[in-house]
Amino acid sequence: MNRFVAHNFFAKLAIFFSLLISISACQEVFAQVGTRPDTGPGESYVMSQISIIASEKPSLSRTQRVEDLANWVNGENLNKVDKRDIEGLASMLNESDDSVSFWVAVALSHIGQRAALAVPLLQQRLDYVSCIRTNGVAPEFSSAQAIHAAFLKIGAIPKAVVCR
Repeated sequence: MNRFVAHNFFAKLAIFFSLLISISACQEVFAQVGTRPDTGPGESYVMSQISIIASEKPSLSRTQRVEDLANWVNGENLNKVDKRDIEGLASMLNESDDSVSFWVAVALSHIGQRAALAVPLLQQRLDYVSCIRTNGVAPEFSSAQAIHAAFLKIGAIPKAVVCR
């Protein structure tokens, strides 16, 4: 009985390690190509995620997906972000869901000066979130702080907000 258990354990362990090796090999291939397995031909990872996020209704999973995208943009994937990706991210600042705008602004701040083309939409969103009055939600819990950080990282100065 002990031989069977030991053999079964080692067989499962061998399968586990072969799967890890396969996953590692796939990640290296996709890293070299610059795309992920869930993107179509010629489509960037950022644009594929924006498409998915845009089709979802506001929810925690949607917010998590945008946060994951912002984290993906940061670091080693930063050089994979192109102008079209930045334009796609900037267009998401028009979302009614402020948590999406928050994480989009974080992603744009990771990109830095290359995201300068997003400044007009960042300003527009900053004007909006700075002037809205919501019941029970303090203004300090908005995308405004992330937008200010994006302005700083991009090297731009936001215009003064005038609420009417």
